[in-house]
Amino acid sequence: MKKLYILVTALCFFNGLSAQVINFPDAVLKNILISTNCVDNNNDGIADSDADTNNDNEIDYNEASVINNLYLDGNISSLEGLESNNFSGLKNLSIKNTSLAKISLSYFGSLKILKINNNSQLKSLLLTYLTSLSTLDCSNNQLNFIKRDNTNNIANVNCSYNNLTTLYFSDTNALTNLNCSNNNISTLFLNRLYNVFSSLEFNNNLNLNSICAYQSDISLIQNKLAEYGISNVTVVNSCALPPCAAGAICFDDENFKNSILGNTTIDLNFDGEIQFSEALQVTKMSIASNVKSINTIKYFTNLKSLTIVSTQIVETIDLTSLVNLEDLTVEWNSSFSTLKIDNLVNLKTLNINNNHNLSGLYANGLTNLSSVKCNINQYLSVFQMKNASNLLTIDCSNNAITSLDLLNGTNIKSIKCSNNNITYLNTGSTTNLIDLNFSGNKITTFTFLPFVNLQTLNFSANPISIFDLTGLNNLQKLECQSAKLSKVDVSYLPNLKELNCGYNNILTDIFIKNNNPNQDLTALNIIGNLNLKHICADIIDFNVIQKSIDLSGLNNVLLDSSCSCVGACSDAIINIPDPIFKAKLLSATNQNYVARNLSGSYFKIDANNDKEIQLSEAFNVYSLTLNESNISSLLGIEYFVNVGVLDCYFNKIKLLNVSNLSKLAYIQCQGNGLTSLNISGLTKIQRLICSSNSLTSLDLSNLTELTHLDCSANQLSSLMIKNGIDEDRLYITPNPNLKYICADESQIAAIQSQLLAGNIKDCNVNSYCTFKPGGKFYAIKGNNRLDLNNNGCDNGDIKFQNMKVNIANQTITNSSASDENGDYNYYVKSGSYDVTPILENPAYFNVYPITVKVTFPTESSPFTQDFCITANGVHPDLEVVLLPLEPARPGFNATYKIIYKNKGNTTQSGSVNLSFDDVVLDFVIAKPVPATNSFNNLSWNFVNLLPYETREIKFTVNANSPTEKPALNIGDILKFKTTIAGAVTDETPIDNTFTLNQTVVGSYDPNDKTCLEGTVITPSLIGEYVHYMIRFENTGTYAAQNIVVKDMIDLSKFDISSLIPTSSSHSFVIKISEGNKVEFIFENINLPFDDANNDGYIAFKIKTKPTLKVGDTFENEANIYFDYNFPILTNKATSKFETTLGTQDFVFSNYFTLYPNPSSDILNINATKDIEIKSLTIYDILGQVVIAVPNAQTVSNIDVSKLKTGNYFIKIKSDKGSSSIKFIKK
Repeated sequence: MKKLYILVTALCFFNGLSAQVINFPDAVLKNILISTNCVDNNNDGIADSDADTNNDNEIDYNEASVINNLYLDGNISSLEGLESNNFSGLKNLSIKNTSLAKISLSYFGSLKILKINNNSQLKSLLLTYLTSLSTLDCSNNQLNFIKRDNTNNIANVNCSYNNLTTLYFSDTNALTNLNCSNNNISTLFLNRLYNVFSSLEFNNNLNLNSICAYQSDISLIQNKLAEYGISNVTVVNSCALPPCAAGAICFDDENFKNSILGNTTIDLNFDGEIQFSEALQVTKMSIASNVKSINTIKYFTNLKSLTIVSTQIVETIDLTSLVNLEDLTVEWNSSFSTLKIDNLVNLKTLNINNNHNLSGLYANGLTNLSSVKCNINQYLSVFQMKNASNLLTIDCSNNAITSLDLLNGTNIKSIKCSNNNITYLNTGSTTNLIDLNFSGNKITTFTFLPFVNLQTLNFSANPISIFDLTGLNNLQKLECQSAKLSKVDVSYLPNLKELNCGYNNILTDIFIKNNNPNQDLTALNIIGNLNLKHICADIIDFNVIQKSIDLSGLNNVLLDSSCSCVGACSDAIINIPDPIFKAKLLSATNQNYVARNLSGSYFKIDANNDKEIQLSEAFNVYSLTLNESNISSLLGIEYFVNVGVLDCYFNKIKLLNVSNLSKLAYIQCQGNGLTSLNISGLTKIQRLICSSNSLTSLDLSNLTELTHLDCSANQLSSLMIKNGIDEDRLYITPNPNLKYICADESQIAAIQSQLLAGNIKDCNVNSYCTFKPGGKFYAIKGNNRLDLNNNGCDNGDIKFQNMKVNIANQTITNSSASDENGDYNYYVKSGSYDVTPILENPAYFNVYPITVKVTFPTESSPFTQDFCITANGVHPDLEVVLLPLEPARPGFNATYKIIYKNKGNTTQSGSVNLSFDDVVLDFVIAKPVPATNSFNNLSWNFVNLLPYETREIKFTVNANSPTEKPALNIGDILKFKTTIAGAVTDETPIDNTFTLNQTVVGSYDPNDKTCLEGTVITPSLIGEYVHYMIRFENTGTYAAQNIVVKDMIDLSKFDISSLIPTSSSHSFVIKISEGNKVEFIFENINLPFDDANNDGYIAFKIKTKPTLKVGDTFENEANIYFDYNFPILTNKATSKFETTLGTQDFVFSNYFTLYPNPSSDILNINATKDIEIKSLTIYDILGQVVIAVPNAQTVSNIDVSKLKTGNYFIKIKSDKGSSSIKFIKK
């Protein structure tokens, strides 16, 4: 009896394991399933039991899978759990009286009847792969759309009493009964084939205007139209699908679209489309199964997480527009071959695994990437991942990668790239590596010296014959089996615990003695080393080693503590694959000038005459002359570590890697046809001649001692030569493909002259590849805080923005300014500098320290100096500025920003007021909402505006079109006036009012510069601030990573020391240098290229010189740099100090008649003599421009109907000068 009990218990246990419980997050749905009659067991159409047949208050797979008829009736808010893999036997499903807004059902292959009724909030119905469905009743809901895919066997449909606008049944040849009455349908698509309708009802669709139908159904449809009394409906039998809805994404793959629509959080308006605005709300997406194309994913630019799994995508997957992406997984896809994710600077984690046809991964510029897993992509040969500066771990094993270049990977801790075809591995400039595994590749040599933190290393199954692990004192585990080693010497590794060096057929000696008094060796594998003769070790480790010898089955292996070579291990032979190169080395004598030793004398390299080159022989070589020798490869050169001079020109070398030759100073390799020259990490090169090759790029930014460069006659498209030194001899041309050169500022002019002489006109030259100086430099940085409570500055105090900091030595004074966080940062060369904070109003504040002196390299870098600002007395001082974020165009909306700031030292409350011409402008919206909104006027209140705090108001107005009355035309002037008032008297009231005079335009340049005071400025602003705004727009096809706005200030007209930024669209750094050069640097802005997000701007104010006078003009323009492209030169913003009319060059009435005067609408201008009009301008009595017509050669009348009643002046500029006359507007 006891045994039987145990057996029953076991059976119950295993039965429980097989019945998986289904999770139903919605409590109402679960309650219906376990507590109500919802299952029809006898197919009579009446529910007669619940679904919980074992009464355990759960629904498991066994219970769900046998249900054929299920009736759900109740306030269900989620159908999660009701999936086809759970309810696989469903044939009849009814869903009623729920609170669902969307229902998505997929892969119910047995489902024949589906009834969805009386769901008062249901707007969206998505049905996919219901291949057996014959009857669909979805009447009496609030459906906006029905989306179907692979449901082509439907015969009966009732979708009446919904809000459908379009109905598409062209793909359902089985359909014979349809009722779509009482909707809002405008277009019906019923042009399926074969079967005619037995029953068709579409009454009470008041917007119906078009029906596309099968020819045999047309007479039935026309009879129905007559029965319903409907006219003006077009009925045709040939039609195309409707175009994509306005504002919606036009998908080229319906499966992709359907997978998105199945997500209840994306189609926010339940219209069955994905609007561009809806796409921008999506931050997470998973793509799977039958999706074949995701080209339209480029519109989902705010995605942060994306998964692409088991799709049928064939074309290149290009995700470069997803600039906000943080996590990407692409796995188990069978067809696509190329993945592009370059410059996704927000990407943090990347998983690319088991993609069976993937051959190319382009992932450069992922500056925030920290983790990569890229495994088992069997055809992946191209793997690009340069400039992943924050990468910590990468695992790209089991692919077909041939070259792995992790250039600028400065923080990598773990690299795993085993089982590829790698011949070249660049681990970047990291010294943080802890784990390195490149086993199973084709690497012949590798430099381990920089990786002093390495703990585990595996270079097994590579043709490496020599290795040097000097300095790797933290190494604990080494695997080097199946290599080409004749000697393994790890005696200098004090912490090594595990060594696996099996299957090295030529290995004779192992040196593992590290003189550690305690046993440290825990594991040794020497299996397969058939020629092993000798192991030298500490006596305390003999026990572990002897067990390994016994296990390996090796005989006659001497184990001792004497480290003298038994085999030929003392001086390893270098593997030199190219026979011509090897023969050239062996031919060297003291007579033929092939090689010089460390003393400078020509000598014989093969000193022992064994026809091989040993390490000791290579170490003696200082210079090599290998010219014109027909050599194809210099593999093996990496062991000649003392070479300082290398001449190898006019050979056939295609790939040259000399990165291990740290003492190299002179190299000539011209005339080889080189496609790759690796000099990474080298700093001592003084002379580099690599002309007449096929190089496409050169990065010489580390060559801080370079004096002679000849890289002419290549295929270079880019040259990075910003290295902190001006080369004495520099030969760049010809290089007809050159597009970009990055150089030191001091060398740009000379390079541009050389390009011009070489007829290279489309190559951009600047220093913006990096915003740090070339060569050796030092950093000065700090943080500025305003201490309001006089207890010393700390993190709780106010961040002091835009405070200028001068950095001066004996010859130059440059400036930086603190950003929105109060931080400043500046780079300098060696020398002594005075660092001094500069305030706009120095009488308002005290700064500590007043100045500080720093000397480099005496001080360590970065040198940090914070400045603490305290109030000096009480100084109330507010300012306000108005910025046009968009041009004003007739008939269009335009958005503006009011910037108001407390630049005093006491907290203030008050109001901001805006006046504008409400006759031609209609207020649309503002954020924040105005406190008052009246004709021509908006106002906002503000409370507790802290010292140096800036706030913003954004508002939008709509400009009248030329057909409205009064009309707004191109050339008209829109005048905005904004004021700010506090509760106390302001110390500088001149900036409490700001007037924007904006000219109405038609077409416009998106990259422009504007003086916000206008083209004609009152003389009262001489010596005062004027305001400029520079707008830029990325009109390219790729996100712009860096943008620089460079402005050369005219020092004869402006006081550059007064320049202060007032607002910007994105974070920036300002740099003022060379006396008058101002650079606004938007580093890592990653400005998108889609029209909704591709705009930016910088605004600043600057004082004019007080020596200017009435009639003087001042002008300004800027260059805008987008990454490495040619700069865009803005328009020249020209303004003039003028009284209202200025001087009169001729008598107006002698040349023109003006009528009628007074005028109420049209003012006519007729010339009575031969004179050419250039421009017309109308001023009010305050001297402010109200109408401007810049190109007025053919103008004979002006519409003045929108002007207010009063006196005005019209000024004409002509080929005979200027003149004006007064007129009256009635």
